[in-house]
Amino acid sequence: MKVLQYRKKSVVISAMQYTGENWEEALAWVKRQGGNAAGAHRQITIITLEGNMKADPGDWIIQGIAGEFYLCKPGIFDETYEPYDGKKTLSKPLAQWFPDLNSFEVDQIRQLIRGAAERDAQLDGKTPVRTVTLTIGSLHD
Repeated sequence: MKVLQYRKKSVVISAMQYTGENWEEALAWVKRQGGNAAGAHRQITIITLEGNMKADPGDWIIQGIAGEFYLCKPGIFDETYEPYDGKKTLSKPLAQWFPDLNSFEVDQIRQLIRGAAERDAQLDGKTPVRTVTLTIGSLHD
């Protein structure tokens, strides 16, 4: 069987960083969201589909898209996730290629593209037009 490459889909998750001091808050959050966890005296264990996972200070407790809970080490979390403010914005990789677009939201970009298409349609046919298509597949909705 051939090994293929895959890119992680854009999803929004909920997460709380475990500090060791906030074990009661973290435990309460997991249980309030329907997760299964145990904790006492600055220690917390998340019961996951893969088994029991003991959180170390610095670990992130994540609630996934199906409501499941799991732990993630800080370095992996930093490489995989970025803050999300609920706005429709460009993903990090696309924003790196087009830094001027960072200040625009998705709806503004769509409006700019529509405006350019309308201007092209108004040309009298005498002016040569080069059309460039940009497929933006990594927008957060």
